[in-house]
Amino acid sequence: MRILAAFLLALPLFAQSPCETPAHHTLDFWIGEWDVTNAAGKRAGHSVIERALDNCVVIEHWTGARGANGVSFNRFDPASKQWQQHWVDNGGESLEMTGGPSGERFVYQYTLPDRKLSRMTFTHRDANHVRQHIEQSEDGGKSWTTQYDLQYVRVGTAAR
Repeated sequence: MRILAAFLLALPLFAQSPCETPAHHTLDFWIGEWDVTNAAGKRAGHSVIERALDNCVVIEHWTGARGANGVSFNRFDPASKQWQQHWVDNGGESLEMTGGPSGERFVYQYTLPDRKLSRMTFTHRDANHVRQHIEQSEDGGKSWTTQYDLQYVRVGTAAR
């Protein structure tokens, strides 16, 4: 017990989080409260994205316009140098994706149970606008079909 007490006393009171690297902040553009519309401009849902656990996780709280709700947990893995997302929703869906920055975009990819490929691309347009484009491929990534094309507009700002 004395050894544990001495160890705890030797720890710094305000140790810096291991998640304070630039790579851990790649998704910071997505943090905030968002109204989300589809490609036709109709309301698709609402999303609140926040940092948690000493900046080690980016959590999305999604509320869909038709009653679907979900949560995604996003984290940077220093060992693989990739981001990981685990999505869970109230329909029983659970997806695990990996990815990261790709040029001016941020891309997650995953393989669906039917072996189709899927990718989700975030495009940071400006401080108040983010595009989320979800596509699927049935031919190993040679061609892609849009599944969702969503526009995130920061709450309190105008859509464009």
